[in-house]
Amino acid sequence: MHREIPDCLGEEVYGLCSPFPMADPRILLVEDDKIILELVSAFLAYAGYPDFIAVSRAGDARKAWAAHSESLELILTDLTLPDGTGSDLVRDFLEEKSTCRAIIMTGFTAEFVDLGSGKGDRAILLQKPFSRTEFIRLITACLGPAGGSD
Repeated sequence: MHREIPDCLGEEVYGLCSPFPMADPRILLVEDDKIILELVSAFLAYAGYPDFIAVSRAGDARKAWAAHSESLELILTDLTLPDGTGSDLVRDFLEEKSTCRAIIMTGFTAEFVDLGSGKGDRAILLQKPFSRTEFIRLITACLGPAGGSD
């Protein structure tokens, strides 16, 4: 099941997500493009990762992180967001939690993404456009097979 940050914490995301409460999410999805958000949400569900938080702004991602960082294992973010960058989110979240991984989705090449020192081994750049197969392979590399951890 998908979930969103409630209105009291942030912007509603396109009506894709179920309301709280739910099981602890493993994935934080940050994407401001509705079409890509819907596509990635469908890919996650298809791959067997139905519990995630989806937000469209960096500020809402930070609120979600503050509320759920203990259970989050993967940050899946667009590089460019209306109120910040995915690389800033990834840098901050990976600094705070050493077991967290990240996938940054972008049309830019790697030289445009600066994560600072020591984060590159836990962050993967996913070039847009990408296939469902490529996406699922990366998710599985970061989290293991769906239902395989907990």
